Amino acid sequence: MSDSASPSVTVPTDLYDQLQTRVGQTEFDSADAYVQHVLRVTFEHLERDQINTEQPTVTDQQVEDRLRSLGYLND
Repeated sequence: MSDSASPSVTVPTDLYDQLQTRVGQTEFDSADAYVQHVLRVTFEHLERDQINTEQPTVTDQQVEDRLRSLGYLND
């Protein structure tokens, strides 16, 4: 999956050693392929989390008011 025109990222040797160990325990053919997969999955999670936190929050009082207006709660 490596492309000579692709940018490269430098990581400390100890991290690279951990990466190589992890790659050996997966179906990935190279550290590059594994890192690309991990980054894609991580970014998907971050984007999903960001979308979830952008939704407006509702207070307990707003919920009670809405339930009361629908007739589920009495005064």
